Amino acid sequence: MDRTEQFEGVLRQLHCLNANDAGKSGIRPTLSALFETALGDSNETGALSQVIVEGDRVAIAVIHAIAGVEAIVGELAARIAAITKSALDNDESLSIGFVFAPGTMDPRTCERLNEKAKGFRCLVHDPENEQQQALLAIGCEANPLAINRQLFDADVVLVLASPTGKELSSERPALFPVFGSADGRSHYESQKPKKRVADRQSVERNLGADFQIAVTTGPGGMPDSVFAGISAGIGERVAKRVRESWALIPLRDFDLVVSTIQSPSGLEPWDELRAALKIASQHATDNAPLVVISPIERAPATHVAHEIELAMDDDDHAGGTAPRDLQASIGHRPVYLASGLDRQTVEELGFGYLESAEELGRLVKRFPNSGLIRDAHKCISIENANVAAEEI
Repeated sequence: MDRTEQFEGVLRQLHCLNANDAGKSGIRPTLSALFETALGDSNETGALSQVIVEGDRVAIAVIHAIAGVEAIVGELAARIAAITKSALDNDESLSIGFVFAPGTMDPRTCERLNEKAKGFRCLVHDPENEQQQALLAIGCEANPLAINRQLFDADVVLVLASPTGKELSSERPALFPVFGSADGRSHYESQKPKKRVADRQSVERNLGADFQIAVTTGPGGMPDSVFAGISAGIGERVAKRVRESWALIPLRDFDLVVSTIQSPSGLEPWDELRAALKIASQHATDNAPLVVISPIERAPATHVAHEIELAMDDDDHAGGTAPRDLQASIGHRPVYLASGLDRQTVEELGFGYLESAEELGRLVKRFPNSGLIRDAHKCISIENANVAAEEI
């Protein structure tokens, strides 16, 4: 649930640090228009009709959590079906499958998609489920490489990505070991770097998975661009677009910073909160209050709550010390939380409880120099944003 809607009247009054502010009005291209530009026949490097043909069984490996995933999956499935001549109104015609990397899709969302889907199915890859695995004719006899069976059985494998700021500072998830078995990942992690690279490349060559579709979203989860083509060919354009939307210069000059968590990231909810606080603190003056608007509905695990309490408390304790990054983000400053949690849970953590737009408005009036960072948990400091395009 996006809890920012009830606060939008106040949020639109603030100085937004995001280059692409989801709260601003204006004409935006439709999702259909974005896909047509990227995948239509007029795009010689990204045309789907050059990759798949009638009768193909197509699997789409989804490697990132995607905001607005239901609309994106539906749009892409319709375009694939138009080429493969699959009947999307026929439940028996299942030649299109979306396979989501572990942690990128809420199982409840997956179930909801499958209830509505016609002609395609969605699956969250489970490394522990041997029934989902197929052995590839590569690797050594003692440790053959396994990959998701739906990807293995497909005639064409497409990669669907949706990088945001946090992916700029990390390597693009490879299909292996992400879509492999639990044993395969364990063995992979024990290998030397050179062997890891060789295994990754072997699996992707075996699957023929070199065509990527990248949907970039702005803060708030609104799709703003779609790129398609050979991964190495579109990497720099994707990276440039992501930097424009998600890379921020840490100014440290606002007397109050409000941050939102509006779209999925693949992180656990309390890790999203922690990431948002870290970015927000980099734009606030010393001891300036921070506000986070989050969809969190469940209290944190005991060890997480303890770390927060230690970071919020100025006094030294024999019970331990807070993690350094958390202490740097929230130590010695007020933090307010608007969420699905009750007042007692929020205040026991040491946070201030925000329930309404009126309360936020009164707080903002006390600090005229207030800033807003939408989807702060996905943003990155500009000094960490300059990475090689091939890593996207």
